[in-house]
Amino acid sequence: MVLDDILDVSIQRLLCNEARLKTRPVWDRRFGLTTRWVNSPHKDLLFMKPKNRSCLILTSVAFLGISIQEIHSEDRFSDRFVSLLSPFLRTMDAEIEALLQQSEGLPEPERFNRSESMGYHSIRFDSMDDVSWVEVDLEEEQLIDQIAILPVFVELPLFKGKGYGFPVRFKIEVFNEDRSQLMVVTDQSNEDYQHTEGYPFSVRLLEPVSGRYIRITSLIHSKVLEHWVFAVSEILVLKDSINLAVGRPVNVWPRSWFQVVGWSPGNLTDFQSPLGPHTIPEFSPTNGFLCEHASSSETLKWMQVDLGEVVPLDAIRLLPSRPTDYIDILGMGFPSQFKLEVSNRADFQTKQLIFETGSTEYPNPGDNPVEFHAGGKEARYIRLTATRLRYQGGLYSFSLGEMQVYSGGTNKAFHKQVSASDAFDDPRYPRWQLSGLVDGYNSQNRLAELPDWLAGLEERRRLRSQLVQLEEDRAQRIETIVIGATVGTLVISGILVVGAVGFSISYRRKKREEGEELRRQISRDLHDDIGGDLGGIYILSEGVLQQPGLTSEVREDLQDIHDIAKGSGEALRDIVWLIREERNLDDLLLHLRGTAKLQLRKIAYSWKVQSETIPSGVVPLKVRRHVFFAFKEVLTNIRKHADAHHVEITIKLSGTQQHFLNLRIIDNGKGFDPYRESMGHGKRNMRRRCEALDGSCEIVSKPGNGTQINLSFSLKA
Repeated sequence: MVLDDILDVSIQRLLCNEARLKTRPVWDRRFGLTTRWVNSPHKDLLFMKPKNRSCLILTSVAFLGISIQEIHSEDRFSDRFVSLLSPFLRTMDAEIEALLQQSEGLPEPERFNRSESMGYHSIRFDSMDDVSWVEVDLEEEQLIDQIAILPVFVELPLFKGKGYGFPVRFKIEVFNEDRSQLMVVTDQSNEDYQHTEGYPFSVRLLEPVSGRYIRITSLIHSKVLEHWVFAVSEILVLKDSINLAVGRPVNVWPRSWFQVVGWSPGNLTDFQSPLGPHTIPEFSPTNGFLCEHASSSETLKWMQVDLGEVVPLDAIRLLPSRPTDYIDILGMGFPSQFKLEVSNRADFQTKQLIFETGSTEYPNPGDNPVEFHAGGKEARYIRLTATRLRYQGGLYSFSLGEMQVYSGGTNKAFHKQVSASDAFDDPRYPRWQLSGLVDGYNSQNRLAELPDWLAGLEERRRLRSQLVQLEEDRAQRIETIVIGATVGTLVISGILVVGAVGFSISYRRKKREEGEELRRQISRDLHDDIGGDLGGIYILSEGVLQQPGLTSEVREDLQDIHDIAKGSGEALRDIVWLIREERNLDDLLLHLRGTAKLQLRKIAYSWKVQSETIPSGVVPLKVRRHVFFAFKEVLTNIRKHADAHHVEITIKLSGTQQHFLNLRIIDNGKGFDPYRESMGHGKRNMRRRCEALDGSCEIVSKPGNGTQINLSFSLKA
């Protein structure tokens, strides 16, 4: 909690600082603000202690971000006033609003690592153009409609908005069975590829081509610190809606690669990517289907879909559940060992095996899809049998968000009849339904076919680029109008108006000079190598920790550096979220839930919002700051000290106008005596934050009986 306390104090001081930046940034109301680092020739910060350097980075970024946010709020009235005077600006505003409306309903990359599978990472090259390629072997010649490359997501500020390791120049080639024929699908060798915010690179062929080997060659690699690397998360090779690349072997050159946990060539075809499941933002009516919980992992359970007729099967796709009103765990209920069978008989007296884990434990897929090739086997019934259940939240469970069965490019399981060994039946959780296994949704959103999903992502990327350009054009137009209006006023209004304008210009010049001086001061202390250094500490220390022969003292120091770099990155994301733009209560609750996922990643928890309506309107920065850090303080104490297996988080709005936010966090940990044991600064900080917002903090705990913490905040304090 040291970093959080430092950042909190920094924010309080910065809020009272009179210095303000008066340059107007270009704001993207849907996609945020693109920040450019200022170059600095000073190198002395590189030799500061990691803790001091991290604090300096975060404090400076907080200062800069808060100033920009306040300038933006001050300029809004003048922008609206100028818009009333200019029909052209009103037209531009209408175009911006139209783009925002077109973006609604389109898929959006979530950019969140759901498992240990990061993707493929080459060795570090000393030259940007060393030969390097990856090649997917489809094992037989097949027709191909589309090829997509999904970028890697690295949670460090240095790579924000970029695809870590994504090649700057590259080409995609398809070879036939005996490699006698070659087709160049994409040739990006003459121009740098401008990667945009983690969106995939996708190429759809005008006509299907036949091929067995798909090769992606990095012609100019991506620079990371002082080396060059080639890294991608996943390769999709599509025919209709089927991903032909799933589970296929991958060849790479050079044959050696960055051999750290999470990076391997096989990850390119495991269907695991940071972009998440192929969904569009339409809320799911169900969580999917959940069997009755079991007390033993060896309990046999199954789910079965009746297609209604015998059809040749191309592929079977399983979507793990990710419930919205139940225990939220990535890959919740996905079995650790299972078999997938098909048959023409409902009793499966005769059957064909599609896949079986045997005694090997299947990796947790998170909420990414899991797909198996069926090889054209003909069947009517598809059964997934869990032979070993995964331990989650104190019980053994078996659930799925959706099962899709493809034949001839169509999902034949949609809205078909489903049966199972048993079913979870609890009226408190009505979103678990048998029909939810084939309703076209995973647990959270409507599923899209892979080609439609990729097309939607490309459309969102295109709209985003147009929106950013429109905002820049609008800012320039406003500047032109203001200058023109000022000149006209000087001519018409005479000496009195000239004096007033002169005073205004002088005042603006003074403030602009103060802002420039502040930015010069920041540029002396914060330069572009700092972000790279922080990312380098994290990545390089992770690599060195894997090396054998390190002494315990050296390993301990390296681990400290690794943890500090990671903690600094996480704290930076939190502070950027707080200062980035105005937020409403929906945004705050969504960020609190995301924080719970990160802090309780190895602890089962439930999330409930007991209010039917959420008030609209902006939540002040002061309220967001106290609520967020108090909530994070509680979760950190649970993760570090409670030894809990389950946490229940309940949120309720109270008061005549629902302006009080009540958080109740209950864990089943070891508990403590709140009157005799000290919680360090945490208990005092939580009470201080609640009192600052006219609220209260109540802690109920006994040794061996878990802990309940009730936090109350006024949203209008």
